[in-house]
Amino acid sequence: PFPPPFHFPAETALKGIDFQTRDLEKRHVIEICPFRAWELVLHHQKDYSIANAINLGVVSDVAYDEEQSIADFFLSQCQDLSQLPFRSARKKTYAKALARDVPFSERYFPPVSLDTSKAVEPEGDTQLFYAYNKSSIIVSWKGTSSGTDGITDGTFRPVESETCETKTQCTDLLPAGKVHEGFWEAYNLLKIKYPEEVNNLLDKIEGKDLYVAGHSLGGALALIHATELKTHNPLLYTYGMPRTFTRDAVLQLASITHFRHVNDTDPVPGVPPEANVDNAFYDLWGPIGTTLGALWSTVELSAYQAIKWGDCYWHHGNPVIFLTATQ
Repeated sequence: PFPPPFHFPAETALKGIDFQTRDLEKRHVIEICPFRAWELVLHHQKDYSIANAINLGVVSDVAYDEEQSIADFFLSQCQDLSQLPFRSARKKTYAKALARDVPFSERYFPPVSLDTSKAVEPEGDTQLFYAYNKSSIIVSWKGTSSGTDGITDGTFRPVESETCETKTQCTDLLPAGKVHEGFWEAYNLLKIKYPEEVNNLLDKIEGKDLYVAGHSLGGALALIHATELKTHNPLLYTYGMPRTFTRDAVLQLASITHFRHVNDTDPVPGVPPEANVDNAFYDLWGPIGTTLGALWSTVELSAYQAIKWGDCYWHHGNPVIFLTATQ
């Protein structure tokens, strides 16, 4: 609703030019400065891109912000050409985005943030935001940041992705293989709470390059989302994500370009273990069965190196590993 502050500084903006009568007999040249804005440098390609890694890492970090701060990144920082968009904490900058200036008409539109804990009927703690311009759309899922998220992470029973559970929608996401129950329920909860907004997102994807990103739990949700949107050719970059699908499911996802970043000794990519953790206890006595199943899975996991048979949890994507080198 207001002109961009970078092009209209408060001390000089919109004050006009005064002309005296004698000035009308002179020729005047007025230079018009075109409006510009920052666009994140992203390459929609199958090869790895460090620019993608940096910028999709930045937006994965932005996903942890409150709605107003997310809007500030795209509507203020990306319209201030005096400095690159950046991330900061305690008044210190710790990351800068890679950006190029583009015509103002190609700027980012106001981002849309969805949070199930702030829905009309609040439930769970699943969040994403998406930002878009004329040519591309970025979807970023928030990772673990609360006790509710911790429960989601720990509900690691593999379940059929096309079944109808109490809190999930019926879907034919994959005809074979299984998905982490906690991630699957968290993902579908957002679709249940925001059906209209999710449909709007699908409409905006048409004709644009699609980028999906997330850190930790957000990476798992991003992979599920990319799976559902695979006909739209998503480019997926994740950071420190856990295993999400079992082997039979992962084998069907070869068409999705995914670069999975692992940071040195981060334990999160090691869970759930590469093992078949399903068992019959999960199907018994409702919630008690869930508890018994989880306990028995823990017993099995103590020897999981010996039980890597069946439909085990697998990672998806091309690993990009950052190691600390010492001498």
